Amino acid sequence: MDGGFEYAYMYPGFNKVQQAAGRVIRSEEDRGFVVLIDDRYLRPEYTEIVPEEWNTKIVNNDDELAEAIQTFG
Repeated sequence: MDGGFEYAYMYPGFNKVQQAAGRVIRSEEDRGFVVLIDDRYLRPEYTEIVPEEWNTKIVNNDDELAEAIQTFG
């Protein structure tokens, strides 16, 4: 995975995703819930670069998303 596509598009694009997600947390006491709605984030080339501290959860429908939001904490 170290080709031109990754360096030209994927890494810069995912860096912007990380920056946007980081805006949710402003202090050490803050907690946040970020939803990425796109199948591309399920592909291995993306799952490998997601920070471990994000504690990812994959949901498949609205009900699972609602449950994840309700149990967030």
